[in-house]
Amino acid sequence: MSGHRNLWHAVREQNLGDIAANLMDTSVDIDATGGKYKTTPIIEAVRVQNLSIVEWLVECNANIFATDVNNNNAVMHSYEIKPPSDIADSIQHFMFTTATQSCVVKDEPGCSLSNFIADFKHPERMMSQCQQVLCSRLKLLGLSMRDCGGDGDCLFNSVADQLCLLYPLKGEPKFVTGNDLRQSVCAYIKKRILMKNLFPMDGLNPFDMICEADQKKHRNADDPFNSYMNELELHGWGGSFVIKMLAIMMEIPIRVWTSKPRIAGNNRDYDEFLIEGKDGTEDWDGDWIVIANETDLHFQSVSFIGDPRPGLCEILQPRK
Repeated sequence: MSGHRNLWHAVREQNLGDIAANLMDTSVDIDATGGKYKTTPIIEAVRVQNLSIVEWLVECNANIFATDVNNNNAVMHSYEIKPPSDIADSIQHFMFTTATQSCVVKDEPGCSLSNFIADFKHPERMMSQCQQVLCSRLKLLGLSMRDCGGDGDCLFNSVADQLCLLYPLKGEPKFVTGNDLRQSVCAYIKKRILMKNLFPMDGLNPFDMICEADQKKHRNADDPFNSYMNELELHGWGGSFVIKMLAIMMEIPIRVWTSKPRIAGNNRDYDEFLIEGKDGTEDWDGDWIVIANETDLHFQSVSFIGDPRPGLCEILQPRK
């Protein structure tokens, strides 16, 4: 019996001695499959609900995205553990954290957190986990999220909500909506392109600034960037490029809290989009727009817990 076969059986039988012997053998394929469903050792470790073995295999660089004959990987299997238990929750959380960390660290086409979740068998569970991480981070600072709706408008609605919080209506009938911001920033981007001054970077193609998913969607159009802008003007989602342009247009920096795991050299749980002429937060003592981003898929406004100020949420949908 070969070494990698022993590893698969050792994990299945939770035989720590045999597992250690196999992992110390450099000729062993740590991702070799076995059994009827061609599962990998780490999938088996998840299925037998042994967190220590799961952590051990991850530390030895087991591929958590390797799939079985049903195209399910170890992360997916962690969400299938039945019945629910504390150990099942621990394995699920560990696999989630490992998977998202891997997506953030890898600099490869298609290896983004949003793509990972979109391809996941139970995206609603993964989104729920991301939201829990984000809520926990904000709660430690006395902050909470204010959901301003989705359907492609969540970024614009969240920023509009922030503007309502920063600048109260004071009885005036006019207020900024998400669609107001969408139209304004689209017009602003087009104006700066005509002025050949989108960003102060000579020779930078505007199409290169948008996210990979949007590039893929529009790259075959006659005019890819114009195609992207036409969609953005109507109903397209906003991402980092749009946030940057909103900050510059409004002359208010934007802080985006995220559920992404920290990586080496960056201990912050947020991204910052500064205005032109300001190289860092130390140069700015004015207002901030503060929003939250769940895995690149959904934005929400952020305010202090129990904040009594009326924002767009209360104006459009008053609390009962």
